[in-house]
Amino acid sequence: MSLPKQNDAAGTSVSGGKTVDWAAVKPLAVSHEDAMDYGKVKNVWAEMMKLAGLRAPDEKLQAAFRLAVYKYAHANGTSRVGQYEGEMTLSDGTKVPAAVIPRATGAFAIRKFFRGNMTESYVALKESGVVESDERSVAKAAKFGVSAACAFATADWMSDCPMFTPAEVSAHEKAFTYAVERAKRARGGRPLESVEAGHLRAGLEAQGQLDASGGELVDF
Repeated sequence: MSLPKQNDAAGTSVSGGKTVDWAAVKPLAVSHEDAMDYGKVKNVWAEMMKLAGLRAPDEKLQAAFRLAVYKYAHANGTSRVGQYEGEMTLSDGTKVPAAVIPRATGAFAIRKFFRGNMTESYVALKESGVVESDERSVAKAAKFGVSAACAFATADWMSDCPMFTPAEVSAHEKAFTYAVERAKRARGGRPLESVEAGHLRAGLEAQGQLDASGGELVDF
């Protein structure tokens, strides 16, 4: 199979004696594998609201819930081995368990879900000032030289965010480098897969599916 020969015309090439105008046949959209697509994101939000007991179609309530979810994820990360044992208190005082997040997304699609909300989460966290007003988040960002105004940009799902300013890009990169080094130290050099296996084993033991020796228990 011969490769197309490049033509002088911009955006065209010659293949099999025919000129192809590639610019005229650009795909309308192509999914990025590291981000959940809009249809799935919409369904996950609906499921998360349902699990939280927030079925009212009130737009303000939905916005309050989404911002609380973004803030929780910013503060605690979106790792698939996260605990999600905390709680979120919405602007109206409603308390929601953070466990609704992995239950709705699925344990291995948490970060993909947040990356599918890249634009909205960027705007929500930046315009609300919710991270900037959190003393603990600001202090954490200061450890790696990030200002309070850019602390929101350290969210672990915002890699390659197209809305970042140069200062926000720098803030995210500093946070990423810090997180990678911290994770290596925390795992003692073990790969993430080994840590996940440990979490899975602990869960099975707690559910009574493994005996003390590690053998699988069969429930007759």
